[in-house]
Amino acid sequence: MPQNPRSRKGRAGFIFLLRERTCSKNFLPAAIDKKNKIGYIRLVITNICFVQMLVIANKKRKDLNMETIPIIFSTITGNAFKLAEAASEAVPDHVGPYNIRYINEEVIRRFDTFLLSYWCNHGTADDDTIALIRKMNGKNLIVIGTLGAARDSKHAQEVAARVEALASENNRLLGHFLCQGSIDLRRTAQRLKIPEGEKGHLSQERFERQKLSLGHPNEADLNDAKNAVRSFLQKL
Repeated sequence: MPQNPRSRKGRAGFIFLLRERTCSKNFLPAAIDKKNKIGYIRLVITNICFVQMLVIANKKRKDLNMETIPIIFSTITGNAFKLAEAASEAVPDHVGPYNIRYINEEVIRRFDTFLLSYWCNHGTADDDTIALIRKMNGKNLIVIGTLGAARDSKHAQEVAARVEALASENNRLLGHFLCQGSIDLRRTAQRLKIPEGEKGHLSQERFERQKLSLGHPNEADLNDAKNAVRSFLQKL
């Protein structure tokens, strides 16, 4: 015989009743007085809704043949994080976004598919992203990134070619998306002081072009990233 539910107070009592009596034909057990009926009903409804959510989520994963995908970003200005956060909306079953500095060998072994968000450095992906990709072998990769130049520029095409070659070397590249990201003008303005002809010099003309990066990635960039990721996932 179950214990008297009245001897159990608050949420613990309701959980006990749920376990003991939810499967009973009597939706409201006689042991529950009027005062506790509302709480019991709420608990049962909450439990039913939670189970339904799990069933729907599980069915969705099966229908799409999806797996859990870690979303990992490397960033200095915040652009790559913003891109990763937007892209996460297109991945039904994911964890993250997580900072790349916290990713270890165990994480790499545990998952088969990764979404990596990087920032452009010296014409290719940043050093942390390059190092992480080189630790991977036989993984499915979705790679997204930002750079200071316009995404339809020659420089963007050259960056894309280098990153795609790296990601495809020992892994399966599902797709690569690259868009413009805001440049930290406070940092680059210091290079205006470097004399022309010396390493690191930045011309005023190029500095003016860098100003065009401000505000990126914008809403259009983020929407394009989400759509691109959705299309890449179809290759799984």
